Amino acid sequence: KLLEEFQTGYILPLHFGMVSEEEGKNMAKNLVRLIHENGNRLSTGFPATPYILFALSDYGYLEEAYKLLLQEECPGWMYEVKTGATTIWERWDALRPDGSVNLGRLDGKEGADEKNSGMVSFNHYAYGAVGDWFYKRIIGIEAVSSGYQKFWIAPKPGGGLTEAEGSIKTPYGTIVSSWKIADKKFKLYVKVPVSTVCEVEMPDGTKYEARSGEYVFVC
Repeated sequence: KLLEEFQTGYILPLHFGMVSEEEGKNMAKNLVRLIHENGNRLSTGFPATPYILFALSDYGYLEEAYKLLLQEECPGWMYEVKTGATTIWERWDALRPDGSVNLGRLDGKEGADEKNSGMVSFNHYAYGAVGDWFYKRIIGIEAVSSGYQKFWIAPKPGGGLTEAEGSIKTPYGTIVSSWKIADKKFKLYVKVPVSTVCEVEMPDGTKYEARSGEYVFVC
């Protein structure tokens, strides 16, 4: 346990492998506790937000990661979606639920802060970095070697999602991962480019090696 606890203090060491296995288990448990104490919401800034879902899902808290992703209250990605966003904002609360622009003070005190009102950007990359988790965990595509000559496809379904699909263009061609859950079966379609090797891992732990071609796996 950290002497001064905050979510980022646990997320960065977990994601970048700076802790032992036992330390990692304890830190992940403490991270989940902090999230619950914060109303199942994140309290991270630009440095840790891209990695919070990885820290959770990679240490056995996949459902907690999905709950955080789908949190509809501010701060959260789905809050922005429900408020009508078509881009990612610089501030989680850049728009209020009534549609008005939030020029409030960043320190949480009452009153407007005209000096820093320029921070209300409605097209900002930082929190949108969560898209990396979509590719590497939801559809499960992750490079093992440069250029995706070797890669994983290991989708992690959850959060009530019943299907997902994505693709990545590589120097060898396009990788595709597409899955659907129906009739209590998980069905995965993958497309493996020429001259590449893919290791497929299904949600039940079954593994396959796939080379150039198109495949369907079921569990």
